[in-house]
Amino acid sequence: MVVSAISLTGMNTVNVSDLNTGQQVQIYFLMVLGSPILVSICVIYIRKRDFYHKFPDTDNSQRVPRTGIRQITASNHGIANRRASKGHGCGLRSLLSIFKSFLETSHQSRGGTGEKEKIPSDEYEALRLLLSIIPLYLVLFQATGALILALYMSFARPDASLSNGINPVWLGIFLSTSSFNNVGLSLLDQSMMSFQTSYLTLITSSILVLIGNTGFPIFLRLLLWLALKVLPESQYCEECKRALIFILRYPRRVYTHVFPYHYTWILFGLLLFINTSEWIALEILNKDNPILTALPLNIRWLDGFYQTAMTRSAGFAVFSISSLRIGIQALYLAMMFVSAYPIIMIMRTSNVYEERSLGIYSHELSADAESTPGHDLESKRLQLQNPETIVYSIQKEIQKQLSHDVWFPITAAIIILWIETGSYDRDPITFSVFNIFFETVSAYACVGLSTGLQDQPYSLSGEFHSASKLILCAAMLRGRHRGLPVAIDRAIQLPHNALGEMQVQLDVVDGEVAGGETAIGADTEAGEGATPSSREGKRE
Repeated sequence: MVVSAISLTGMNTVNVSDLNTGQQVQIYFLMVLGSPILVSICVIYIRKRDFYHKFPDTDNSQRVPRTGIRQITASNHGIANRRASKGHGCGLRSLLSIFKSFLETSHQSRGGTGEKEKIPSDEYEALRLLLSIIPLYLVLFQATGALILALYMSFARPDASLSNGINPVWLGIFLSTSSFNNVGLSLLDQSMMSFQTSYLTLITSSILVLIGNTGFPIFLRLLLWLALKVLPESQYCEECKRALIFILRYPRRVYTHVFPYHYTWILFGLLLFINTSEWIALEILNKDNPILTALPLNIRWLDGFYQTAMTRSAGFAVFSISSLRIGIQALYLAMMFVSAYPIIMIMRTSNVYEERSLGIYSHELSADAESTPGHDLESKRLQLQNPETIVYSIQKEIQKQLSHDVWFPITAAIIILWIETGSYDRDPITFSVFNIFFETVSAYACVGLSTGLQDQPYSLSGEFHSASKLILCAAMLRGRHRGLPVAIDRAIQLPHNALGEMQVQLDVVDGEVAGGETAIGADTEAGEGATPSSREGKRE
């Protein structure tokens, strides 16, 4: 139970309602400590502190009035408006000439050095702002959900909690945190089946699940954009607006879970497509299933939407999974396995695309040229000038992630099948090969969904031998770490020799723009197009 809670899996081997209050509180705090958002806050704090020590002037330079970002923002919007009025036929050469002339003017007026001093300060201010916004996001949504659910449990549905010997307020708080952190543990023995007809409970829980997991980058970027729009034009808000602009323009430099706006739209499209497809499949494959047909149509759709939102992350169950058709169970198994892929693929692809467009691998190429015999540095530079498309990059990341993921759950399931041979001989339906694979994949994906037992409300793993449970614990811990960013992710690197990394070679940028539409043209609305160090202009 401890590993299940800290890894946010939510696979219960005992009924949580049977635990005493102290044990339930321990499970609650383990869910909070395992939150990926909380872990990301720690990373931001470490980077901010390292910035403070490596660039001690950044904290003082924030008081100096600066207009660099605002000027570039206005320039970008002006370019965007001119392109919109002339259409796509205006070409990229004129855009590039305007961009280069602006860089040269900026370089002559500021001398280049002053702008380099602003870059660490801007990033430092962005980290400071994120350290305020993300904890507020983390606390505010959970507190709001806890308030709504606690009031509802106390006044509208006290019977659901009292029948299990649980305080209604404590149930609402626990459900809110379990939903937001995508754990799937419930103080009720029947998970969420007691709330099959409760609109408020299911909608609140599903919203918390989405904004705490796959939808987190989408909602966070939306909140940052709204904050930038509503902040008044005043000297007091100047630093805050500058930091917001920096985050929205260079999101993958400051945080792993804020993406450029076009990647955010891709993530939103994936989320909408997967959930809609899974919801439709649930309805089609179970059209004659009495478990669903017995429900009114509106309740059936509500429960179908909720179960769809829970399958790939939280693991709450509003239906008995074993009572659903085998086709939808197989689909759920596949969806659990790829549950982390949308975030992982967008995170790693946006990082590679942005780093290549910035050209900050130039120092790594030089190191490779010195260490690798016969290494052709110019060929590597040409590769940077012609970056892979987003789709191709995502395909390559999926292939690499599959090679990392496939073997472990298969090996773990086979070993568990060997251990549970006696259980299979005793009850081949409950301990079938499919059910054991389902349990193993659910543990590895940190979802917690289970086909369950016939006579007990807890997970199938509750009847496993101790050795099988240890294997599942290993699967949970390994699966919990598969969504980590790669080591070269700019958002987790400490600012060691940061000024050197921020230097952009204009010939590489020119080659990328000449080779096709890049972030310079596509991201003008959010401002991701102009690179931070491109404002320095060419070195003499």
